[in-house]
Amino acid sequence: MCIIIIKPKGKSLPTYDIFKNCWNHNNHGIGFMYHKNDRVIIEKGYMDFISFEKKLNVLEKKIDIKNTTIVFHFRISTSGNIDKGNCHPFPISFNNNSLRATNIETVLGIAHNGTIFHYTEMDKILNDTQLFIKNDLYTLYRLDNHFYFNNSLISIIKRLINNDRMVFLTGNGNIIKFGEWINEDGYYFSNNSYIKSKNIKSYNNKNQIFEDNFNEQYKINNCIVDEEDFEMMLDYLEQIPFGKTIYSYDKLDKYSWKDKEIYIDESDKSYYYVTNKSISYLGNYELKIDF
Repeated sequence: MCIIIIKPKGKSLPTYDIFKNCWNHNNHGIGFMYHKNDRVIIEKGYMDFISFEKKLNVLEKKIDIKNTTIVFHFRISTSGNIDKGNCHPFPISFNNNSLRATNIETVLGIAHNGTIFHYTEMDKILNDTQLFIKNDLYTLYRLDNHFYFNNSLISIIKRLINNDRMVFLTGNGNIIKFGEWINEDGYYFSNNSYIKSKNIKSYNNKNQIFEDNFNEQYKINNCIVDEEDFEMMLDYLEQIPFGKTIYSYDKLDKYSWKDKEIYIDESDKSYYYVTNKSISYLGNYELKIDF
């Protein structure tokens, strides 16, 4: 999954610990959007936490943080490239370059937490949210520039994204939320991965999140999800075929069909550790031919 943080007007930035916890659970890139002069400014593509910290320091000197609505997104990939361009948020656009731009102004910004499964294998570069914006939301925008206030069009969006969390930010700082959010002290979180995990174990020299056997909740990367979402994600993963051997991105750890709890996603060359009610992202893999 991913996590979105909404910092409304009148609130300071979330604490360092909150940002760090979000990164520890969702480390495929960070982006954020804010409003200024009736426009939405999107800045994204921070692929390590240090670069994100440096950018926050610059931002605090650039704008009045407390009186600005800011939406942060920490990504964990389920489709599309893992790169700067596929980090959230995104502008309302049908143009690939605009959707992948790391610094852009727009009339409406969008961030999404969830998976739109219809689009997960439709494109080798764009992720499911970008395709949803390009093919669906932009069409609604052309019908009505304020579609997010149109009850009929809102019902369409809700059906398309199921129980996912999605947020729109307008140029004047309005936020429009879809799905169920956690409200803590005036901040809104799309799931609970801003909370430090108490159960982090080392697996193949990488710190990963694993759930205790007695935990009855379904989770993806330590984020609580519905059973239906869990099963859909499990269906999406492709189990390693007999005889195939893959290697972790650093080429040190080897996995094969004998690792019964390892699942592979061939669309973005990543792999996952799957238990009864938990799916944890392990990283990228390579084949022998790639060496």
